[in-house]
Amino acid sequence: MTELDQHLRGSLGRLATARQPTDDGNDRVVAIHERVRRRRRGRLAAGIGVPLVAVVAVAALAWPGGDDHTAVLTDPHPTSTSQDTVAATTTTDDVADPPEGAQRQSIPGVTKLDTGPLSPRLSPALLWTDDRLLVWGGWIDQNFGFDESRAFVDGALYDPGSGTWTTITDAPLEASHKQATAVWTGDRVIAAGGRRLAAWDPATDRWTDLGSAPGSVDEAVWTGEEVLTIERWQFGAALEDVTWGALDPASGRWRELPPPPIALEGMTVTWTGDELIVLGKPLDVRFYAPAEGMAYDPATDSWRRLPTAPVDAQALASTWRGDRLLAVNYDMGAATYDPEEDSWTELPQVPASFSEGGTRATTSGDQSIVSMWFAIVVRNAHDEWVPAPDIIGLGGTGMAGSDDGRVFAFGLGGPSDPPANAFHILELPVLAQGRSIQVGNFRLDLPDDAAFVEAVGSGLSAPNATVTARVSVRQDECEITHHGGTNVVSRPGGKLLIEPTNGGTPWAGHLSADGTSISVGMSELLDTTDIYLDSIEITCLDPATTRELARFIQPLGRG
Repeated sequence: MTELDQHLRGSLGRLATARQPTDDGNDRVVAIHERVRRRRRGRLAAGIGVPLVAVVAVAALAWPGGDDHTAVLTDPHPTSTSQDTVAATTTTDDVADPPEGAQRQSIPGVTKLDTGPLSPRLSPALLWTDDRLLVWGGWIDQNFGFDESRAFVDGALYDPGSGTWTTITDAPLEASHKQATAVWTGDRVIAAGGRRLAAWDPATDRWTDLGSAPGSVDEAVWTGEEVLTIERWQFGAALEDVTWGALDPASGRWRELPPPPIALEGMTVTWTGDELIVLGKPLDVRFYAPAEGMAYDPATDSWRRLPTAPVDAQALASTWRGDRLLAVNYDMGAATYDPEEDSWTELPQVPASFSEGGTRATTSGDQSIVSMWFAIVVRNAHDEWVPAPDIIGLGGTGMAGSDDGRVFAFGLGGPSDPPANAFHILELPVLAQGRSIQVGNFRLDLPDDAAFVEAVGSGLSAPNATVTARVSVRQDECEITHHGGTNVVSRPGGKLLIEPTNGGTPWAGHLSADGTSISVGMSELLDTTDIYLDSIEITCLDPATTRELARFIQPLGRG
């Protein structure tokens, strides 16, 4: 084993120890590395001599705490803080006022709400009952830090106008250890547990038993006249092993749907206003495969097959965008389906670093949000991706869009001891402005004379995926690229320039002897190298712009 290998193994071991969260969550630091290099890159290099490059590294990728961990630069010419800049440049004219008692977060477009009376839980159902939001059901599991594994049939109503909660009577249903299933019919909530359904009347706070569905109810949609119930196939099952049904709540009558044309697992279901669209992986395919789909039309009581999608079926999520279906998968592939043309259009990859966890998609107004455990990306009204800093951790939450561009997210929003719920409003018109963006595991708050241009992703999954954001700063153009994995970077010796604010961390920054670059590495630096577990690279046409923009970078905090 070489000396570098020994140092690398030892350094990674120390970093693994450093990743353990502290009581206040201050387990992240940021440091900045700037160096000169020439790049021949189309429009960014045209007519310019030498761009300056900055590399930012962070030590911890574990559950973070607050979002106030920045680096101290001992630069004699400091600039205004990113928080001051964002406050001066963000507008919320397009969204509603926050509810009573809400707390605006440091990320523009994110508001923290009172979590109310419900116990901590994963993946509850969120649905609007006219002007109030119902949070119902959900589950807990020992794998997520709970003492037991169980499901819930309780719920509570949230009033955005007053910021208050009201509990409702528990549903007379079997608690199902699956994602909670409930729909709003316009005057009642219909919820499922196992094979049974029950209706809740908001006027009386009473439940009415609706009997048993033809099969287990794993998903449900409301068509405007009927509740369609969907049973999932298990691996190894046959096409005829599941039964899908339709309930007319007015009469209480059930009917069976005709057999679907294909058996799918890992399904995502979406109601378009006319059809039920189901996407998933063919049951007889064991590993990765392109997503297949089918659509059910209640008017004709018939199915049709969809063309094969241009994304694979791993952990699919879907949402209806008014005229098209947006589908996103675990590997950040994305595509839209147009029912009128019966055709798919492949989209650029979602600009998010790979994160273990399920994918979710929700639409509000003319914008959609895609979330993973540690990533939020908005598909804006212009069909562009905008990565927003995820200070929440939406992996364990349920989400519901409103008509005014807001998405409400409730559930287990991040690790805590003991586990606790989080409740947030995500204002998509504000997030889509790109005033504060996420690049990999870093957050960039743009100064007031800068503007977001675009974000692109490349490569699938860890560790080779990269995310690049392009921003303009006055007349300059900059790229910020996130590189995952472990990097070993050459470093000339120099004096200390940057040190973290929270102390006791293994990271520091050094200015090179000739003063042209900043290198970042561990406190116990090797003679010629730094070790990065996670880094970003900043490249602007003007070296001064690179150094200025680097001051607005920080490791992503969540709170």
